[in-house]
Amino acid sequence: MENLNTFTASNELSKADLGDERLNHRLVKLAESISRRPRESFPDIANSTSELEATYRFFSNSRVTPENILAPHIEATVSRACCGERIVVAHDTTEFLFGGKSRKEELGWTIKHNQGFFGHFSLALSRTDFVRPLGVLGIDTIFRPGEPRSRKRTTYEIKRDPKRESQRWWNSVHRVENLFPLDIKPIHVMDREADDFELFSDLCAQQIRFVIRVRHDRKNCQIPGEASKAKLSELLQEKEIVCEREVSLGNREQGPTPQRYKPRSPRIAKLHVKALTFEMPKTASCLSTTKTLILNCVHVYEVDAPQDAEPIDWKLITLEPITSAEQVLNIIDDYRARWTIEEYFKALKTGCSYEKRQLESRESLLNALAVFAPIAWQLLLLRTLNRHKPDAPAEQALRKIQIEVLRAVSKKKPLPQHPTIQEALLAIAALGGHIPNNGEPGWQILSRGMEKLLTMEIAWIAAKECFLEDRAAFGEERPSN
Repeated sequence: MENLNTFTASNELSKADLGDERLNHRLVKLAESISRRPRESFPDIANSTSELEATYRFFSNSRVTPENILAPHIEATVSRACCGERIVVAHDTTEFLFGGKSRKEELGWTIKHNQGFFGHFSLALSRTDFVRPLGVLGIDTIFRPGEPRSRKRTTYEIKRDPKRESQRWWNSVHRVENLFPLDIKPIHVMDREADDFELFSDLCAQQIRFVIRVRHDRKNCQIPGEASKAKLSELLQEKEIVCEREVSLGNREQGPTPQRYKPRSPRIAKLHVKALTFEMPKTASCLSTTKTLILNCVHVYEVDAPQDAEPIDWKLITLEPITSAEQVLNIIDDYRARWTIEEYFKALKTGCSYEKRQLESRESLLNALAVFAPIAWQLLLLRTLNRHKPDAPAEQALRKIQIEVLRAVSKKKPLPQHPTIQEALLAIAALGGHIPNNGEPGWQILSRGMEKLLTMEIAWIAAKECFLEDRAAFGEERPSN
C-alpha cells in the first residue's frame, strides 16, 4: 500500500516550473500552508500581512498558470497509474459558485443563473483491490460570459458550434490518452451527459476503451445480421438475464437538477443484468461521417425497489467484451467507480472550502484551483484508506511524528502503541469535534481534525528542536534525526 509520506502537497508540486525559482519556492510554501489548514481563509492561513500580500500576488502573477502548477501532480498521477492493473479515468463536470457582485462579469453564470464557472475533471482510479483515487489528470474550465441566453439553442446550432461545451468530453479523453505509454490503456468512464454519437464514433475510431451511461433510448437499433429495427430498450427485453447482484446504495442529496439527481436514502438494491451487441445509427443532427457503430450494451436494472424510490436503471455503452458474466460485472464495476469523483468534488468544495476563496480575478481563482486539486486528492485518499484498509498500520497513512502527537493528545480514548488506520483516523476526527455515535466523520470534521493535527505537529517539532538545543547548550551531544 502507498505511504502518504511521499504524497505531501509539497512533494506533488515541488517539480513545478513557473519560470522563476522564487515563484517555485512560493508555490511549495503556499501548498504546505494550505495543507495544514485547508478549510481556513487565506487571511487566517497567512502568518502576517506581508505573507498574505505575497499569497495574493502569487495567484495573480501572469507567469503563474494552472497548467504549470498542476503539471508535476499529473506526472506523479500517471506514474502511480502505470503501476496498476485496471485503471479507470472518471470524467465529470461540477459547478463552482461564488458570491458577490464585483466578479460577476469576470466569472459568468452557471446553473440557475448563479455566479461562477464549471470545472471538468479527469480523475485516475485504480480498481486492483478496491477503488483507490490516484490523482488528477486534467482540469478544463468553462465560463459562460455575459447574460444567460434568452432562448434555448437548437441541436443543429449547438452541433455546429466549434467551441460547444460538449467538446470537453473528447478533449479530456484525448489529453489523458496522450499522457500514457502506448501499452497502458485506461478505461474512460462518463455519465449521461456524455451520451453523444459523435463522441462514440471518435472513441471507436481511436480504439479507446470506455464505459458511458446513455441518457436516451436510441431508435432504429438492430442486432448485427438481423433486418428488424427497434428501440434499444426493446432489443434488451428479448435478452436473457446474464447475472444478478446485490449492491449497497449510499445516501444522495438532491443535485443541481432535481429531475435528474433525485435524493436517495441508503438501501440494498437487487440488480438484474443483461447484455447485447447491437448496431447504433447516428442521430439526425450528428456531423459524424460514420453512419452506424457496432457497440456493446450492459443493462443494469433494479427489481423489487421500494415504492418511494427511483429504481436503478443503467444502460452502459462500451467496447469492452461481454462474452462472460465476469466481463459484464467488470464493466458495471468500472462505471460504479465513477462515483469516487463525486467524493472528490466534496473534498474540494467542503474539505478545502474552495468556493469561499476571496480572489478577485479569474486567473487567481484558476491558479488557486490548481493548488487545491492535489490537496483535495490527499484528503480523499486518506478517507478511502480508512474505509477499505482500516486494520492496516497507521504508518501507511500518517507520518510517525503525527502518530506520536495523536498519542499524546488523545486522552478520552488513548491511542495504542501501534494503531491501525481506523484508530488514527477516529483520533483525528475527535480533534475535529466528531462524536463516535454520529457515524462516519464527514469532510468538514475530517478537515478540521487534520488542520489541528498539522498545527500540533508544527508545535511538537518546534518543542523538540528547543529541547535538543537546550541539551546542546549544556554540552550534551545532539542526536542525529
